[in-house]
Amino acid sequence: MKLAVVGLGLVSPAGITSSEHVFYLRARVPPPAASPFLLAGGRRLSVGFCPWIGARERAAARIARIALTAMVEATRPLLHPARAPGLDRIALVLVAASPRPGLSRDDVREVEAALAARLGVVDPLRFRGEAGCFAGLRAAEELLAGGQARAVAIVAADSLISIERLRHWVSHPPSPWAAEVPRPSEGAAALVVTTPDAARLARLPLLGTVHGAAVVQGRSTDADDAIVDGAAMTQALRDLPRIGRVGAVFGQLQVGSLRQTEWLLALARSGERFEPEHEATCPEVEVGVVGAAAGAFNLAYGLATLRHGATESPAAAGAPMLAWAISPDGTRGVAMATGAGA
Repeated sequence: MKLAVVGLGLVSPAGITSSEHVFYLRARVPPPAASPFLLAGGRRLSVGFCPWIGARERAAARIARIALTAMVEATRPLLHPARAPGLDRIALVLVAASPRPGLSRDDVREVEAALAARLGVVDPLRFRGEAGCFAGLRAAEELLAGGQARAVAIVAADSLISIERLRHWVSHPPSPWAAEVPRPSEGAAALVVTTPDAARLARLPLLGTVHGAAVVQGRSTDADDAIVDGAAMTQALRDLPRIGRVGAVFGQLQVGSLRQTEWLLALARSGERFEPEHEATCPEVEVGVVGAAAGAFNLAYGLATLRHGATESPAAAGAPMLAWAISPDGTRGVAMATGAGA
């Protein structure tokens, strides 16, 4: 696999473009909007929500809005034929959450229909959960190799901001002995990928390159107490190509015990693949839990960070990066990428 990334889009309470996320999260601005959701006794429930949408809009509508915003940013270069000749056949890969409290099957279909209509795609590919992005990258490679598309837009979006979902969040807290989970939030990410040759012919700036993606089903999930052994993520790392020591990791390291433990065990077993002082970043610590958007969000944020030279560790400069996420059903996903010019 070698996919040229020619479009990036990010939306969350922190901003509406990929560049805003890189710099606003570093500076920790703007401050989060005050939560309108109250717990028993009048205490506010800490949440992250996009202030330009507000907190009243229903889940399907807000997911569609943030997904469309991210997709528009990512696909903007392709919508000008003079600037991107030959990239007229765009396939769409959608990543969303499975139905759950506050998000029905019809809600998911509504979001998918809105995005497909905007891009003029009849039959988009669909994946579920945080790791869905990485399965989507593998599908994109097949679409491009088979000539079914000249470019592929991968769009992932989710929102935990609804009364039903937040009620479930409060009534099902993590164990007091487990690692903390960031506040519930919302977010969307979009990436446009094509082949390196097509990107050159279309004269599009290269924002990064994805060298491989792996997806492995793990034993432990969000719905059970199975022992987290790190085996699935270790296998996913072994399935990635070796193109140099990893200098930066963007993942869910601080999103609960399952994800933290799985990653640390896999890291310990694969230490030779990482720079000793590699940079590890968990975007959800700042923006809040973004649900099914997490995998794509971590990858897009990582590539945007490398593009702007905003990493902090010297080990990250010019080195490969990893993005990873784990879905509620235990699917582990990871991708290896390099920034533009690496």
